[in-house]
This record gives sequence, C-alpha cells and structure tokens, in this order.
Amino acid sequence: MDETGRNSSQSHLDTIVIAVLSIEGITIASSNLLTLLLFITDRSLRKRNTYFIASLALADTLVGVAAVNIAVFVALGHDARAVLLLKVPQSLAFSLFEIFVSTSSGLGLLIISIERFLATIAPMHHRKSGLHPYYLGIAAQWVLPTLSAIIALISVDMYNIYCMYLIVFFIFVFCFCYASIFIKFKLQNRQHQRNSLSLTQQRERELAKVLLTVTFVSVLCYVPTGIFMSDFHNTQVHVALACYSTRFANSLVNPAVYVLRMKEFKVALVNSLCSFHTRVYSLESCASGNAHTTTVGTSQRQERSTGVASVVQNSIV
Repeated sequence: MDETGRNSSQSHLDTIVIAVLSIEGITIASSNLLTLLLFITDRSLRKRNTYFIASLALADTLVGVAAVNIAVFVALGHDARAVLLLKVPQSLAFSLFEIFVSTSSGLGLLIISIERFLATIAPMHHRKSGLHPYYLGIAAQWVLPTLSAIIALISVDMYNIYCMYLIVFFIFVFCFCYASIFIKFKLQNRQHQRNSLSLTQQRERELAKVLLTVTFVSVLCYVPTGIFMSDFHNTQVHVALACYSTRFANSLVNPAVYVLRMKEFKVALVNSLCSFHTRVYSLESCASGNAHTTTVGTSQRQERSTGVASVVQNSIV
C-alpha cells in the first residue's frame, strides 16, 4: 500500500514537473525569440548599447529550450533528480546544455551591469571605446560557460559549490555596479536639474533603470538556487525543482520588463504587430478578391455555355 502511494505521489509530481517546465520553457523561448527578432529587424533598436541585451535574449531563448528538454526526459520516465544530477546517460548532453546556457544568461546580466557602470561613471571614455569591447564581452558570454559544463562533467558536487560561489560573486558585482550608478545619478541631480541633462544622458538613465529592474528581479530568481546548491543531494526533489523553475523564470523577466519599461521596444513591438496585421489583411483582401473574380468568371462561362447549348438545341430542332 505504501509502495503504491509512493508511486502515485511520484507520478503526480512528474506530471506537475512536465506541465510547469513545458509551459515555462515554451513561454520563455517564444517571448525571447520575439525580442531577438525585434532587435534584428528594427533598426531603431540596433544600437551599440543594446548589443548585450540582444545576446542575453539569445541565451534566454536557449534556456527555454533547456527547460523543455528536462520536461521531455521526465516524460520519458526518467527520475527528475537523476536528470538534474547528470546521472542519466541519455540526457547528459542536454543537462550540460542547460548548465551552459544558464551560465551564459547569468554572465549576460553581469556584462550588462559592468557596461552600464562604465557608461555612467566614465561616459566620455565609454563613447570613444568603439565596438571592440562589445565583441569581447559577447565572446566572453559564450566562451566562459564552457568552464561550468566541464566542471559539472567532472563532478556534480564540485559544480554545485562552484555555482553557489558564482551566484554570490554575481550578486556582489550587481550590487556594486548599480549602487555606483545610483550614487552617480544622485550627484548629478544635485549639480543639475533633470531638464538641463542632455538627451543622451536622459536615455542612458532610463536604460540603466530598466536594466536595474531586470537585474534585481533576476537576482531574486537566482537566490533560491544559491541557497540549496550547497546541499543539493539532501534537498527534497520538489524543492530542487522549484529552485530550477524559479531560476528559469529569470529568463522570462527580461522581455516582460522591456515591454513595460523600454519606450523604444514598445514602439518597435507595436510597429511590428501593425505591419503583420496589415500584411495579413492585404493577403486576405487579395484572396477574397481573387475568389470573387474567379466566381464571376465561372458564372459568366456557365452563362455562355448555357447560351451556346440553347442555340445548338434550337438549330437542331
């Protein structure tokens, strides 16, 4: 009876895991993919200070794919804890992929924080720096996560400790960068009125506020993982899965905040939706017009055929 109850409870938990991670992963991937497409197609968003945001959107899209992968392996009958601990050979590559893209997403936020810090503290040097620091930052975001995957492949326990310290380091850098930005803004407010700031400075401020919101919410999503990573083996499976789900939700924060806080992003999104609606309406109009033309032509041909048949019958008679 107890064995049956445990099996029923495990089956119920697996169903919840599959549903939550599938919905969450698909939502994360689709929303970030839309964000990435907007950055690619809309020229107004293709600015130097948004390159890291686009790279982060790509990493978050892959995080959504990783969440769906975990749900698929649980649906195939594998134990969720075994999948997360890299103990399932069939899912090893996908588990390492999840580690890689999750680390890349966190590094993306870290690099954005450092870039905003430099843009605020040393604006003149930042404007003259060119594109090479951005290329270097994007390369670092996609190369350094390989170290996390290698460590996890060597030892899961070592990776858990490494991940815990890495999250603490990320939080420290986030706090330092945005605290410095906040202090700089306060000093500027004392020296100048807001209206006296240049348009570029005002845009930099707004972007810094948006990214601060993204980073703050992301830190909250990473904290549970940092707490339970130190003793992951003894953590109950539903708690571990809740931590993973919360960490994945971090990748859903970015496009939501962009829509709510970034005016340029909202304008680009509205323009894209209007353009899509216009194209669909034009196609429907053309299709209905062609159908109407075809119907009229068919009717005319039928009338002509009927007339010819009547003439032939009359001549025969």
